[in-house]
Amino acid sequence: MRFTYVKADQVVGIDGNFLKVEDVNFDPQVDAIQWYETWGEIEFVNRQERNNERFEDISYIEPLIDAWEYEDAKRRTAG
Repeated sequence: MRFTYVKADQVVGIDGNFLKVEDVNFDPQVDAIQWYETWGEIEFVNRQERNNERFEDISYIEPLIDAWEYEDAKRRTAG
């Protein structure tokens, strides 16, 4: 799975399908997240003070995946 989160746009993309997600309570220091099949990278709001961090536990982004799945289900139901 390829995953992207962009805080400023309130957008989550999974495998190229981007949806706006609202009311997502996520770490306010996170600006963007990328996931590349088996590992991810967190980009922080203040990049001058904090370097990007690599992570390998997909559970970190589960709330964002859940929000995307919720919006996707709403979109499909609305037809």
